[in-house]
Amino acid sequence: MTDQNAFLNDMLRTLRLTEDQFEAYINDMRTYRDKFVAHLDLDEIMQIPRLRVARQSVAYLHDYLLSHEDDDGFFPEAPSRAERFYQLYANEAKGVYTE
Repeated sequence: MTDQNAFLNDMLRTLRLTEDQFEAYINDMRTYRDKFVAHLDLDEIMQIPRLRVARQSVAYLHDYLLSHEDDDGFFPEAPSRAERFYQLYANEAKGVYTE
C-alpha cells in the first residue's frame, strides 16, 4: 500500500470497527483456523467466526487496490467492484449446491 495509514483508517471506517475490534476479530479467525481447520485440537466446542467482516474487508482491499494502487493495469479482467464479483460466484455456487 502506498499509504498504509489511509488504507487502514478508511477500511476500519467502512467496517465500522475500531482497530482493537478488528485485531480481536483477526485473533478469533486465527484461533478457529489453528484449532479446527489446520489442526484438530482437543477443544470440544468450536467457535466459528462470522464471515461478514472477513468478506467486507476483502472486498474493501479489492476495491482499494483497483482504485488506488493499480496504475499499471495489472488486473485488466478484474471486476470493478468486489461485491459484483462475489454475487456472481455466490449465485453460481448456490446453483451447484442445489443440484
